[in-house]
Amino acid sequence: MGHAFGATGAILLGQVVDILEHTGGRYGIASVSGAAGLGVAVLVERIS
Repeated sequence: MGHAFGATGAILLGQVVDILEHTGGRYGIASVSGAAGLGVAVLVERIS
């Protein structure tokens, strides 16, 4: 994505928040996979 290694999660979370604001959505999810089966996900709820 043209960013420094390790910033993937922050970039994806920012994109989820931007999309929720743009579409008026309530929930969004971002996930990242890593080496050796590692994975992380975050569920975001837009309250206002």
